[in-house]
Amino acid sequence: MSTDKKRTRWTAGAVGVTLAALLVGATMTHVAAQGRGPWHERGHGGRPGPGFGPGRGALGLGPIMQLESLTDAQREQLRALAQSRREEAPSLMRQLDEARRALMASAESGAVDETKAAELGAAASALALMRARLHADAFAILTPEQKAELSAQRDRMRQWWQSRPNGDGPGGRRRNRPGQ
Repeated sequence: MSTDKKRTRWTAGAVGVTLAALLVGATMTHVAAQGRGPWHERGHGGRPGPGFGPGRGALGLGPIMQLESLTDAQREQLRALAQSRREEAPSLMRQLDEARRALMASAESGAVDETKAAELGAAASALALMRARLHADAFAILTPEQKAELSAQRDRMRQWWQSRPNGDGPGGRRRNRPGQ
């Protein structure tokens, strides 16, 4: 291969690598500008087990467990409370999934079975009731100041969610679009 061809090839490769680096840099800058949300502001995210991470988890206690003002005694009380419900939640979620599948199977057969719809509603209701009772018990452990702190965190999360492009939050899905 001649020297001119080698030089042209090397230059084209260098230009390609430079363009790729610029594209990656621009993408990373855009992603960083989107932000990770209020739950990550203080480095949360490493607590193990369902209901203890930054998300909702099976039991939905993540935001409560991340309150900085919780005492060690309160954390233990909340963990014990979650543990007491941890056996109940998977069976309720399984019932919900089975009821949803049964309803969809009845719809695919051509005739929607209304009893399957009622079973789905009952399973969803039982899971919602268990979570609501868990949260009521968890809130009873919190002080009024901690309840206010949790409310402020939720407000910040709601504002962050709504500040995303099109108000659609993470994942780019927007609910309740006007005119659609």
